[in-house]
Amino acid sequence: AARAIRLSGVDMLFLEMMKDSDHAPRAVRAAVSTGLPVFIGFSMRTDKDTGQLVQWSLGNDSVPATPEWFHNLTRILGANMVGVNVMHTDFGTMGPALKFIREDCGWQGPLGCYPDHGRFAAPDWIFQELCIEEAIECVESWIRDYDVKLIGGCCGLGPEYITALSAFTRRYNTEVRHRLNGTASA
Repeated sequence: AARAIRLSGVDMLFLEMMKDSDHAPRAVRAAVSTGLPVFIGFSMRTDKDTGQLVQWSLGNDSVPATPEWFHNLTRILGANMVGVNVMHTDFGTMGPALKFIREDCGWQGPLGCYPDHGRFAAPDWIFQELCIEEAIECVESWIRDYDVKLIGGCCGLGPEYITALSAFTRRYNTEVRHRLNGTASA
C-alpha cells in the first residue's frame, strides 16, 4: 500500500484525529512507511469536570493531552513530519490547544487549525448559532498569538463562516504583503 501511494502521485499525507494510544501510532507508522511528508492532526476538548485539555472523545474516554502523547507520535514521524493541525476542536478549546502545541510541546513548524461548532448527537452533527464576528476575532488571535498558517472550518461551520474567513484571510494577507514590502495597504 505504501508503494502504491507513493507511485500514485500523492505529495503529502494528512493524518486527522490522532487521538488514541492504539490506532494513532499504527496510522503514523503506516504514513512513515510511504516516505511522504506528513501533516499530523490532533483533536481536543476541554474536560467539563476538570477544565483540563483532553484528547477529543465522546466524553467516555477523555485522556489528558500531554507533551509525552504529542512527542510519542511525532518521534515516530521523525523527518517525515512537516506540520501540525488542530481540527475538530471547538472555538473555546482551540486557543488552549494551539498554546499547548506551541508552548508545552515546543512545536515551531507550520501550524494549522480548523475549529468545529455545535455538537454531535449520533448519528448527526447538531448545528448551533454562531456569531461570525466573534469567530473571526478568534481566528485573528490564533494567527497573532500562535503563528497559525493554515485555517479552515470543520463540523458545524457552513458557508457563512467560510465566506467570512475567506474575506478575513484575503484582507490579512494583503496587509502582511504591504507591511513586508513597506507599502501602504489599500
